Amino acid sequence: MWVEVHGAQTNKVGDVLKKLHWLKGWLAGPGERLLRLTDGGAPTPAFVWLASGPIRLPPTSRHARQASQAGVFPRKELHIP
Repeated sequence: MWVEVHGAQTNKVGDVLKKLHWLKGWLAGPGERLLRLTDGGAPTPAFVWLASGPIRLPPTSRHARQASQAGVFPRKELHIP
């Protein structure tokens, strides 16, 4: 599981998506060994956006759609088993 703690407003979606894109590229290259240690055998690693404050991202907005299509959406809590 990979966690990004970041503000969750419409103007922050682009920042989070850029970081996600960079991370996926890094994990596919130089970070591949670390990915193997942390993925728990999952075919696709989990990427989590943990909101550092209130979530101000209307679910019907273009920004929310972009985040959802990238497989991340901000959440207020994270429970790790």
